[in-house]
Amino acid sequence: MKSNIVKAAIALGAAAFSIGSVQATGVFTVDPTNLDPAYKGNSATGVAPFQSDYIAGNYNEVVTLSGGATGTFSYSILWSATGFQLNNLPLNINTGLGTPGNVFPSQYVLWATLQGSGTYDLTGSTLSFTPNTGGMFNLYAASDLTSSAPANGSTPFTVAPIGTQYDLITGTVVSANGTVFGGCPDSNCGSFGVTTDISLVDPNGKKFFTSPDPFFNVAFTAGNFKDQATVQQLLNAAATGGNANISGGAQVTFNNVPEPSALALVGLGLFAAGLARRKIAV
Repeated sequence: MKSNIVKAAIALGAAAFSIGSVQATGVFTVDPTNLDPAYKGNSATGVAPFQSDYIAGNYNEVVTLSGGATGTFSYSILWSATGFQLNNLPLNINTGLGTPGNVFPSQYVLWATLQGSGTYDLTGSTLSFTPNTGGMFNLYAASDLTSSAPANGSTPFTVAPIGTQYDLITGTVVSANGTVFGGCPDSNCGSFGVTTDISLVDPNGKKFFTSPDPFFNVAFTAGNFKDQATVQQLLNAAATGGNANISGGAQVTFNNVPEPSALALVGLGLFAAGLARRKIAV
């Protein structure tokens, strides 16, 4: 489906939990125009370069679980960026920090895929899961995209970029965990965190992320589960085996040193922020 349908269908979210508060985030500089002159935006001042310390976004995920109190699972995630932030404030190219809006020009979208497998434990209505190391993380940019979900968690999302696809970051999962709670409030049904070894793809990753140089070698992805019906679907799939289709808010940050506390999953406090749009216009 079109990226606007994907984004409109999922819960709007941005992390109130500050990964920076546990010293697990770094400031980086982005220059979209350096990647592609068409990404100049429609602001008189342009959109680049600018600094940020995390990228907010939303995700769609397909999970396939083997069933039982303990078991294995595979997962496939498509994450769509909704905006950049700096020091816990949203960035808006027209009005600066602290006001609603984003720095994506209307000419491009930013998305990532994450795929892998792992193990889980189901105790009552609490599901704890641990993805294996070696899962694949990739970040891309293009003018727009269409996408469709896979039949199971072992298969990647089908993504068709519109215009040139630019490969920006590639990486592998080095640690991850998460927890889902049944019978939860809609805004706090559990969370997950993933630490990934990364590198910029030459040359386009280095054109888009211009500093620091060398760039950070670790990415952190922290996300939430917020909908009771979706969580119950996941718990049912864990108990009996099968697929679950879930969605929520997730952020991506970067640094050089993994911080275990960045994967603290209880009380992330992710809240709806109304950032999702088809393509984030300035």
